[in-house]
This record gives sequence, structure tokens and C-alpha cells, in this order.
Amino acid sequence: MASMEEMVTGTVSNSNVLGDVPVGCWDTAEVDPDSDFSGVDCVFGYGSLVWKPPCDESLIAESFIGCAKGWARRFWQHSVDHRGTPDFPGRVVTILRDDHPDFAKTKLDQVVEVGTVGMVYRITDIQRILPELDFREKNGYTRTLVDILDPHDHSKLLTRAIIYYAKPGRDPAYLGPQTTSEVAEVIAKASGPSGKNYEYLFNLEQWCKQNHVGDSHISAVAKLTRERLGQQQ
Repeated sequence: MASMEEMVTGTVSNSNVLGDVPVGCWDTAEVDPDSDFSGVDCVFGYGSLVWKPPCDESLIAESFIGCAKGWARRFWQHSVDHRGTPDFPGRVVTILRDDHPDFAKTKLDQVVEVGTVGMVYRITDIQRILPELDFREKNGYTRTLVDILDPHDHSKLLTRAIIYYAKPGRDPAYLGPQTTSEVAEVIAKASGPSGKNYEYLFNLEQWCKQNHVGDSHISAVAKLTRERLGQQQ
């Protein structure tokens, strides 16, 4: 089991009470020391959590779509524990806050979104699932808090929620700005314990389409990945 120091600092290890940890991962996600999680019972998902709830449905009081304004979702995170391996890391989304040094570079692909739209889950016993969530996000993510707004009316605050993101200087899996072509090339080939990398991408794309969520970055990566796979759109 990881020591308290390792859990707080995010020391890289190869084992964990919740399971084996691939080389390159922390024992668990880091936790933002400046965030007060007291009374917060919601989790905001912007990647696989949008189609795969973070816990058993019996623990979910409600779920709804929300927007994290001023945050940018990009396939700029490598994955060695879910959609890739240490030998061939896959690509998954991370989310950059507007104070991230690379936030302005999200415009490199000519995509500028006002925020990131995802799923919010209100959990009846959030403390019960946090260790599992932190372990799930061990590949470089930091747990912090975000205001969730109505995606159709950004003046309306819906709730405050837990989010896992790329903290500047503290995310060893963060790759920095990548072109859509670079991302698609990897996604078309990578696979890991959670399945093929392109399945992750297409599931995210499908969720966006079904919920009328516009995300040009995801659409562009999906288009190029299909070309790499020789699939028809």
C-alpha cells in the first residue's frame, strides 16, 4: 500500500492497494491542496466518464450535462494504463484551465471553444468512491474543483464539481500541444487494458453527437483517425 507521503506527493510506484500500477504512473492522482472539497458531491467527466459513469448507478443521485467555461479539452495526454501501454502509449483527453501555459496554443488547430461540455454526476456517498476515482486517474492527473455552468446559459451556475486535469508542471503524462495528425496516427494503432484507443475516441465523438455537443477538436481527430484506419465516415 502506498504511504501517506506517496499518496500526497504522487510518487511513482509499481503497486497499489487497488491494483498494479504501470511504469510511469503515480500510485494515485494528486490532490489540489488549495481546494476545499467539503460538501462537494459532484464529479465532472469530460473523457470516458461521459459514457461510463464513475461508479455503480445505485450511488448516482442524478446526472446532467454541464459546461466548464474557460477550460479546453485536448488529446494531449498519453495513456499507459488504459488505452495504451508503457511501450506504446495511447492518447486520451486532458483538460487545460485558462491559466495553463499552453492554453493559448489550443488555437493552433484553429479550434477555439468557449468551454468544455461534459457529464456531471451527483454521488450519494462521494467519499466512498474517491479512492477508486483517484486510482483511475493516476496517469498524471490532479483532482481539483470547477464551477459547472448551464451549457446554454453561462450566467447560470449549476453546481461545483470535482475535476481531474493537467496541472502545469505536475503532469508527467502531459505531452504538450499535438497536431490532430500526430494524435490520429497514434490513436489508430494504440491499445491497452481498457481496449483499443480508437474506441475511446469514437465513443467520445458519439456522445458529443447524441447530446448535440459541438467539439471541433474531437471531430477533427476522429476524421483523421478513420482515414488512418481506412474507414468510411
